[in-house]
Amino acid sequence: MSFGEIIRSARRRNDWTQEQLAVKLSCTKTAVSKWEANKSIPPLAKFSVLADVLGIMPDALIGGVDRSAWPVSSETGTDQLLLKAWQKLSPQQRIQLLQIAEILSG
Repeated sequence: MSFGEIIRSARRRNDWTQEQLAVKLSCTKTAVSKWEANKSIPPLAKFSVLADVLGIMPDALIGGVDRSAWPVSSETGTDQLLLKAWQKLSPQQRIQLLQIAEILSG
């Protein structure tokens, strides 16, 4: 299941429109529409909030993200190293890291 399909399915399961979900997330309906169409993904700090609102585990969202859409720095390879480190984390560790990112992002 793609990232967009996961969001759409969870949104529909809650019987919400895209606009209702957008209000709950303090974002635009257009943003939700783009996520569901796999045209964009929310900022990482928003993943935990999105998962909480939808009633799913943050790791379920991450699993649906097409990692080829994530920018990878060809100069330093830092993003590639971070992605490899992420993949080594357990689901609980991923959730904790997302929670920390949310706290740090303010």
